[in-house]
Amino acid sequence: MLKILKFIDFNLFKKNNLIFLIILLFIPHIINDFIKVPNWDLYNNLYYGLRLLEGELLWTTEFHDKFPIIQYLFVIPAFFKSLFVWKLLSFSFQLVSSLL
Repeated sequence: MLKILKFIDFNLFKKNNLIFLIILLFIPHIINDFIKVPNWDLYNNLYYGLRLLEGELLWTTEFHDKFPIIQYLFVIPAFFKSLFVWKLLSFSFQLVSSLL
């Protein structure tokens, strides 16, 4: 058993190489997220973000089955009227949380 461990290169498990390996594994998933067509739920959340920009709070005139924090998260993409902004924000949230 010790002879086998002697030939394994443990330099792969250093911190920088491990982070690079994790990022390399998730690159196809990230590319797929930017290419695929978003579902109707994102457009619905974008609509409620637009309603918040107009000054209408959630559950005052319309019912929504999500928590109110979703409306505040979609204010920035609603301001730019683009789901691409949401994809960038979502990717940056994932990247920061994985690094922390």
